[in-house]
Amino acid sequence: MLAGNVHLGATLRRLSETLLPVWRYAAVTAPLGERLAEAMTFRGSVADTDGIDHFRIVDGDRLMWASPETTWAVKPQRFAGAIQRRIKTIFPRLGPVEISEVWGGAVGQTVHGMPQIGQLRRGLWVTSGFGRHGLNTTAIAGQLIARSILWGDERWRLFSPFELVWAGGATGRVAGQIIGMWTRAGSAAAGALARYRERARAQERIREARLAKANRQAGTRPPRPRLPPGRPRPVRPPARSGEGEGAS
Repeated sequence: MLAGNVHLGATLRRLSETLLPVWRYAAVTAPLGERLAEAMTFRGSVADTDGIDHFRIVDGDRLMWASPETTWAVKPQRFAGAIQRRIKTIFPRLGPVEISEVWGGAVGQTVHGMPQIGQLRRGLWVTSGFGRHGLNTTAIAGQLIARSILWGDERWRLFSPFELVWAGGATGRVAGQIIGMWTRAGSAAAGALARYRERARAQERIREARLAKANRQAGTRPPRPRLPPGRPRPVRPPARSGEGEGAS
């Protein structure tokens, strides 16, 4: 079974050239103490749907954070500042954080986005291309192939339509880097807009609470609730003929 992903290299060039290598870089902060517990209470692993950020608490009061990606190997230390800025963007309450260590690792992504599971020829199996799918999918692939070898289970053939497709070599890497940067920039902008809206809503709630408190203290009636955006305001019906006029 060939399960070496992009690391197969010259061992099986036909397979390794069907994968776009993507290097992911991660860092671990210095101990953050109580301020980390105040900013983040969830102890599990967090990953957004667009794959921009992946983080979790480790060693009790340190934060492990993965974010930058490239389609060429780069020295991981170059991304320490970028990860620091990303942490500050998502958790401004933490303030400045110190990065203790940065490292990187490569995964392989297929052109069609599906993992490669099946037989290259009789007796030679392949399970590869799991970039963006996670470890759970690799376990599924292992079970499918093991069941086929032991009991003749043919369900692995469901992956047969997703053939080995050349990833484009150096040109494919350039294209992948540009597309990745564009997608991540769009997702980051959407996230920034969502955070801005959330802050605006929070400030609006604070203003409304202060106004209600001031009205109570002044002994006046509370203000009429404002209509939500987009809802038409009620219109008074026109006066009927003769109403409001003196008798003739």
